[in-house]
Amino acid sequence: MKIFDDPADWYEWLVEQSRTDHIYDLIHNYLTPHFCLAANYDFCLLGFSDLPEILLQHISGAYYNASRREVKMIDNIKYIVISNNHLTEYLEAARQMRIVEDEEGNSYIQLIFTQPVYETEEDEDEEEYLNNKIEAHPDDVLKSCWDLIVAGKDRAQALTYALVGESFLINRQQELAGSGGSLKEVIRVSTGFNIISVAYTWNNRFEEAATCDERYLLKPYLWSHMEKVIGPYLEMLMIKKYTVYLDQLFSDAAFRKHFYVHYETHMSIKDPNFEWTKMREIVPILNRVNKGGNYL
Repeated sequence: MKIFDDPADWYEWLVEQSRTDHIYDLIHNYLTPHFCLAANYDFCLLGFSDLPEILLQHISGAYYNASRREVKMIDNIKYIVISNNHLTEYLEAARQMRIVEDEEGNSYIQLIFTQPVYETEEDEDEEEYLNNKIEAHPDDVLKSCWDLIVAGKDRAQALTYALVGESFLINRQQELAGSGGSLKEVIRVSTGFNIISVAYTWNNRFEEAATCDERYLLKPYLWSHMEKVIGPYLEMLMIKKYTVYLDQLFSDAAFRKHFYVHYETHMSIKDPNFEWTKMREIVPILNRVNKGGNYL
């Protein structure tokens, strides 16, 4: 990590991390002339509630994942700390800055991606609209992702939605692990991860799908609640002919037993001579897999 031996070093570092002179406008318009940041830590923040707009309009999911360091609560507001070595795209897209201080007296620079809003008669309605939109996230994003998956179109946009949703769900799952939560909420979050796994698989990003699966798929207490979404995911894996991974999943005896119809479907695709025991249930699944060419 860059070490700031002098309080002014942060200024030079921000300039070095920038591609254009836009950084000077940000610094001179939003930081006071005597502001000092003697920081040997990652000192830039994103507002957690701003992530939907940031990831959908400004920053790629991959860049965000590489830059993300930790979640930090300051004055009961949730922020994402980003790496000092991954500031370039954020600085180019940012339109405002503000100083945030934590309880230990450490100073941070929050990057804001909206233009300054000047007071009008409609400000209150606009603020209420944005708050409602933020609160609806990430469910709305994951619903949009699922709608594209069901329609079988625009896989790249579905992946973008999935990346946005995943960043929210990871934090939500961590909160549930720390404080507990209802089974209903755990199922809701796990269903979101399932949608993300489907989107990854559709985009041939199998390793990332498998990593996402670790968050929910082999937890037996969820299976009876999530059969209607896990089944279509297994069918997507069959369409994609990801045989090795399906073999791995079905090597778990309990998983194989619970999703036995999908196991037999998988085996019948692998081996035409495999003897079915549940033909009536398997045929509709085989038909869906065979008609899934638009997902290849």
